[in-house]
Amino acid sequence: MDKQLQTIAALLGSEVPNRRLAAAIVLGELAPPDADVVRALGSALGHADDTLTRELVAALGRTRHKTAFPYLLPMLLNAPPALRDAAGKALAQLKMDIEAELEKVWAKAATQQKLALMDVFARLHSDGATRFLLTGLFDPDFEMVKAICGAIRRHISDANEEERKDLFKQIASFLKTPRVKKDMRATTSCLILLGSLGNPAARSLLLDYIGPKQVAFVRRNALQALANLSRDGAGVDAMIKKVLPLLKEEDRENVVSPATALLAPLEFPASVVGDLEKLAKSDNAEVRRFAVRKLGHQTGKKIVSSMLDWLSDADQEVRDIAAKALCRIEDATQPLLEKLGKVATADDAWNVAKLLKPHAERFAKDAKKKLAARCLDLLEKNDPRVPAYTWLLRNVDAAGFNAQIAEAGEDLRQRKKFAAAVQSLRLLANTEFFNATVRYQLSFSGLKTSPKDLSPGRRGEDPCLRGFAALLRDPSFKLFDCLAKDKKLLEPEDIFYIGFHFAESALGHERQFSQQVFEFLIKTWPKSEQAKAAKNKLKTEGKSEGATT
Repeated sequence: MDKQLQTIAALLGSEVPNRRLAAAIVLGELAPPDADVVRALGSALGHADDTLTRELVAALGRTRHKTAFPYLLPMLLNAPPALRDAAGKALAQLKMDIEAELEKVWAKAATQQKLALMDVFARLHSDGATRFLLTGLFDPDFEMVKAICGAIRRHISDANEEERKDLFKQIASFLKTPRVKKDMRATTSCLILLGSLGNPAARSLLLDYIGPKQVAFVRRNALQALANLSRDGAGVDAMIKKVLPLLKEEDRENVVSPATALLAPLEFPASVVGDLEKLAKSDNAEVRRFAVRKLGHQTGKKIVSSMLDWLSDADQEVRDIAAKALCRIEDATQPLLEKLGKVATADDAWNVAKLLKPHAERFAKDAKKKLAARCLDLLEKNDPRVPAYTWLLRNVDAAGFNAQIAEAGEDLRQRKKFAAAVQSLRLLANTEFFNATVRYQLSFSGLKTSPKDLSPGRRGEDPCLRGFAALLRDPSFKLFDCLAKDKKLLEPEDIFYIGFHFAESALGHERQFSQQVFEFLIKTWPKSEQAKAAKNKLKTEGKSEGATT
């Protein structure tokens, strides 16, 4: 030991706790492979608290000197759990044939001490240590076997790539030995360990243990181990084909459930579609749902047809799975459009429309036009399916659909189908298409369908009169001119209703408009009852000038 190390080591005997702790930390960082330093660290263990002990133990391990063994072994066997773990980690770092020494101790160790020893063996990642632990899988004490498995699995993450490969080879070879083949407990333990390693090279070996010749718990553990393997590498498709038939079996706990858990995250090849279609008819609800879900990730007209059929399945979960699949499958666009045209109820129309929304970008121009035409046809008939159609069309091409609505609404108005025109044009409210012209067309159509109740309360609630009032506030819109132009579509009662309402307004421009309307009524339908009433109203309001000309 050089003078500098002597100075630092001397601080281990200091009466100041922080100096002792600092010396242990520094020596651990320097990690000199020096027997004198090891003795100094080991001697300090006798009067150290837990914090200092942990640093001393760590420093002893970092020296990697074999003389640290007699200091660390008692800590491993007799110290409290937290310090025992630190001692095990330190022992695994020593450069010596530690396995032989630990095996000697094992023979006389108590159960708790064996648990600590096996943890050190698992940390070593050497052929000898692994061989020793695997041999322990034949122990008649099941708890000891579980502990050995736990120790190996716990320290797999500590191993480097080469050590993991070596561990895999040893376990695989061990599994094939005659003695292991006769011992189900050892066999199961090896299967679990292979799964924990995650090496895809274990796939073919594990598949040998999933068949009906194996006992149930071996099959279950083999399937669970397969699920833990990396999804990379060759053999995944072959595994899928080999595991799928297991879903036909009756043993749900040991076979069916672990098999579905294994297959669930995998992408299936098209070659197994036939197998999945058979499983989709299973009496086992879990299997049936699984098969439908996997079919939903395939493509083709036949798949889409099956999914459409499953939309009406008795099982709600199957219906939901089919719906999600139809939202995703590109081939489903046209069949869904066809189905929308066939459904008879509003609820069914909504269900299909929601499935079509994700396909919006795949709608052809012709399909959009046909869908809009169908919507307008239903709207004319006041069909309850209209809201579903309009919602879908606005999600597909809002601007294009609104333009068609505006055109169709005016066409309906001109053809005197005023109720349908109201429904159509009302769809444009709160859109950029709802300009003064559309407001006029909507108000006009509303006028034609209005009960024309002259009581103040009813008139105040009439949307068509509110629409006309809004147009009167727009100086750029010539409301009277538009009404005069549409006189062929009007009746005397229509004009009288408008004139009567605005004649009682407190606003001058509305009363002036009322006079224009009454004069137009008197001139256009001079012999009508409404013309006589208009004259009387004008006289009442003191505005009869020019009315008799």
